[in-house]
Amino acid sequence: MYDHFAKVYDELMENVPYDQWLNWFEEGLQKYHSTTPRILEVGCGTGTLLKMLLKHGYDVDGVDISNEMLAIATTKIRPLSSEPLLMQQDMRSLNIGKTYDVVIVFCDSLNYLTEKEDIRRAFRSFWRHLNNGGLLFFDVHSVHYVEEILHGFSFAEDREHVAYIWNIFPTTRKGEVLQELTLFFEREPSFYERFFEVHQQRTFSIDTYQELLHLEHFDTLGTYADFTWLPPKPHSERLFFVAKKL
Repeated sequence: MYDHFAKVYDELMENVPYDQWLNWFEEGLQKYHSTTPRILEVGCGTGTLLKMLLKHGYDVDGVDISNEMLAIATTKIRPLSSEPLLMQQDMRSLNIGKTYDVVIVFCDSLNYLTEKEDIRRAFRSFWRHLNNGGLLFFDVHSVHYVEEILHGFSFAEDREHVAYIWNIFPTTRKGEVLQELTLFFEREPSFYERFFEVHQQRTFSIDTYQELLHLEHFDTLGTYADFTWLPPKPHSERLFFVAKKL
């Protein structure tokens, strides 16, 4: 996962609105009365949001399944005075040895779990790492976004030292896509090395996520849409959930 994409992830994802995630999350902390939490970011990737949280004064650790992404996160965070734990672990089976007031799973990281049972295992894992009454914040793509916008998406870009082709195809299952990513890295003038990765993502209905949260002893406090505190509509593209450990 992200073996080669990690090297250029930040460059190619430079327009990802991390500031919107940060603003929404900080508003959520105020809304749900958790203003000085110890935070675990699951799926922290290259550490962009984690670094922003640290710079805002939060006590936050990070976990990701990709060692390549974590290596970049470590380099990115090193200049700061904070020294968060950065751990390579699968979100379905976290074993950190400490608990947190808040777990966050942003940037559609949860969409990489394509089976309901795996999502349930992840929720169970988050529950074990939350203090009593702790909060879980996460977002996912909506089914509308996956099936009406991502299906058939194709994009290519040629930059100074890297080029890529990104094709997205539907599968036979509702809410699921395969993302085929072809990368060309310049090794020397006029010589490029080619790499190919496939990323599989799937999303489910709001009711499904709420049911799985309930089964793992979470109380869903709210479901929201598109970086707002408004309820989802049929054409909402990104769904946000806030749940409390019971």
